[in-house]
Amino acid sequence: MSQTDIVKETIAYLKFWLGVMVVSDISLVGWVLSNAGVKSDFKI
Repeated sequence: MSQTDIVKETIAYLKFWLGVMVVSDISLVGWVLSNAGVKSDFKI
């Protein structure tokens, strides 16, 4: 494989994981906003 192909594959791999992280962050923020006013019975 040429160096260019290796760089392209690495970028594609990193773009996939960036997409996974963006979806996870959006889901987490949505969950936090939807449960902001809910009282939890969890005690520390």
